[in-house]
Amino acid sequence: MSDPTFSELVAFTRASVAWRTNANGQSEQVAVDVPRFDYDASTKAPRGLLLESAGTNPDGSARAADNAAVILTPDWFNPAQGVWLVDFEHPGAGTHTVLELTSPAAQFGIRVVDGTAYAYYGDSTFPLDTAIARQITQMVIAYGQDGVRAGRNGVVAQLSQARVQRVTEVRLGETAGTGIQLDSRMVSFRYIGQGASAAEVAAYATSDEWADIVDYVTQTYGDGFVPLCDQLNETINTTESE
Repeated sequence: MSDPTFSELVAFTRASVAWRTNANGQSEQVAVDVPRFDYDASTKAPRGLLLESAGTNPDGSARAADNAAVILTPDWFNPAQGVWLVDFEHPGAGTHTVLELTSPAAQFGIRVVDGTAYAYYGDSTFPLDTAIARQITQMVIAYGQDGVRAGRNGVVAQLSQARVQRVTEVRLGETAGTGIQLDSRMVSFRYIGQGASAAEVAAYATSDEWADIVDYVTQTYGDGFVPLCDQLNETINTTESE
């Protein structure tokens, strides 16, 4: 899959209008089912895809939750093994879902609770690291023959030893069941359609090492490596021109 657009990668819905800060640093209303690519009001720099739970808009109207499911197609997605790398703006207090994957055995993913980053598998949770509100955080989750692993800042947790038969759903910034949204901004997500050892997960979960191996991963896995971050600017610019 080469040069995917946001709409080709993500099925996005929201049952109401919502608000964002546009590229001019101004607050504006966004229509139903239109994703909100948010900007910094002062610097006007892109901040990423805003994903929030249900709440109230600045004009007092009701805001529905943002829903974002990855469109899993066989030309790039391997249901039996893979690595997901996500960069997100760390949310504030409360419980926030960053990424959730669904398999026949369990739902598993990444969550932030009151400043601590956790991985989870079913009802089991695994603390990984703390992070600073409004700072960009990178986390990794991998699944395959060796079970499920997650990593953050070089720390790796084994969530399950059981082989993952297949992943059937991937959701960004929300859970499928209870609707716990990210309530912050998804900066990027990446996918590699191969399994990963604990050492590889640790490397992927370390920002400096990840920066050094991006070219290697791209050359090795080709179209199996899907960088949404490369598409965000184009998507934002397209949105602005509409």
